[in-house]
Amino acid sequence: MAMTEEARSEHGPSWFMAPTDGSGKVNTASLTQLLTQMKKANCRCLILDLRAARVMQVYDLKLLIQARDMLRERHGHLRVVARAGGAVARLLQQHQLAPLFFLCESLEEAWSNRSDAAAQPFTP
Repeated sequence: MAMTEEARSEHGPSWFMAPTDGSGKVNTASLTQLLTQMKKANCRCLILDLRAARVMQVYDLKLLIQARDMLRERHGHLRVVARAGGAVARLLQQHQLAPLFFLCESLEEAWSNRSDAAAQPFTP
């Protein structure tokens, strides 16, 4: 799990590489711990890098929705980075969850649009 220097600030955006095992399966326990830390740190802007993830469980999706809702309550946002056409992006689209997140294909896109995202209305 990586965190930028700026992310250590209470008010700055946080970037995390999603915890995965060697096969690309999201480690649900580590993801839960990460999101718990995010709640305690009063994070308002989270960029979650899921490009290495190849497998997500339904509970992982539930965690992402909870994180998005919590950030929304703080007037912040969650930006998910996923490979175009990859398993994570397809899963979000299949469950019609893609509109709930600011879905990006690269970290550059996620960072460059973070200020624009804060000004955009959230999809209920």
